[in-house]
Amino acid sequence: MWRALASIILATTVVSCGGGSNTTAPNGNNGNNPPNNQPGGSVKVVTATINGAPFTATTVVGAWLNGAGISITAQNATRTISISANNVPGPGTITFGIGNQWSALAQIVGDATNGTFSTGFGGTGSLTLTTATLLRITGTFTFTAYTVAGGGLGQPVVTVTNGTFDISN
Repeated sequence: MWRALASIILATTVVSCGGGSNTTAPNGNNGNNPPNNQPGGSVKVVTATINGAPFTATTVVGAWLNGAGISITAQNATRTISISANNVPGPGTITFGIGNQWSALAQIVGDATNGTFSTGFGGTGSLTLTTATLLRITGTFTFTAYTVAGGGLGQPVVTVTNGTFDISN
């Protein structure tokens, strides 16, 4: 009898504690209306802070190419963040800067006012890939990049901090 009662209590507890369709994920997404919802239900979110100002992409394309590399392009009305690297086997941290083993490059492409900056002109930084599947990539990034107009390793400089990405296809 006690076993039957315990089974009923356990079953009731499991059913009542199950998450409903309105649960909230850590990124604030309730699962029913993902941020930057794209056709087919994919999520494409890239945010960062560029020289102290918030950046949120309105157009995002990104993929991990099953060990061959990673590519992320995130654009809003005034700037584009572009990140690429070769031979990225999976989750882990890669570095930006001249001569890195992944040929990794991070860039900010802007209009005539905002300029174009690249880690290829002497900048540094890193990308931490947390999830790497053919259907989803997530992680963080930060970098400092220079413009060719500043002669590289000089002024002007752009600093990107708090970069995050969550891209699913």
